[in-house]
Amino acid sequence: MAKVTKPRPEIQEVTAPSAGIFDRLDKKEADRRLQELEEAEALRAAVEASQPSNLQADLAAKERIIKRLEKKLTQVVKRLDALEGQADG
Repeated sequence: MAKVTKPRPEIQEVTAPSAGIFDRLDKKEADRRLQELEEAEALRAAVEASQPSNLQADLAAKERIIKRLEKKLTQVVKRLDALEGQADG
């Protein structure tokens, strides 16, 4: 009589993937989706920034900043001239 180790030796033993494989697949999928969302957000921001109304608003804001800096610069130059005048006189 032959020794039987399996009830039906003609059928292969079935193994299931470990739970770790599903965690790795989920992480890859989450990373891929996050990258897609970030790319879509960057594209939307670029398109929005290139709209004429946004460009006009950005230009106006930069003009205000430049005028404010020009005013500060002229004040600094006047103070410097006054200090140089005091040092000479």
